[in-house]
Amino acid sequence: MKKNNIPVLDINKAVLSKEIQPFLKTDSISDIQDLHFCIIIYNAGSDTVEYHLHYFLSPSFLKGTPIAFFMKINNILAPVVLQGIMFRKGFLFEQKQEVIEEYVKTYFPVEFKYYKNTGEYPIPKTRSSRCWVLKFKEDKFIEKYEKED
Repeated sequence: MKKNNIPVLDINKAVLSKEIQPFLKTDSISDIQDLHFCIIIYNAGSDTVEYHLHYFLSPSFLKGTPIAFFMKINNILAPVVLQGIMFRKGFLFEQKQEVIEEYVKTYFPVEFKYYKNTGEYPIPKTRSSRCWVLKFKEDKFIEKYEKED
């Protein structure tokens, strides 16, 4: 599935999709409208996997973060980052820069224009400090908690 020219994967794990829904309906920075959702997956492929759900306010997050792919959740396009023990010697693959730029151009048009003129993204006024962790062991949902980002 594609949004613009951005290849998108869908979640095929019903319990994960269900547990993400409440996070998408709330935020911890109520006076900021442009929150963008992302997922960081820790230790994919091991028996215990954590999905860290975050909001980010600036595309500067994407500049130094190896985006593996994008997921579509409730019509929200979310970058997904893979981290953990399997990547301690380096990240083996990442999304094409053109795809990331297409995402930024679509969802951060003002910041994208600034980036094209200066080579840097503007510094956000603040940042989200909210993170939910969804923990699965042997493919079964076992725990959800909130932590400081």
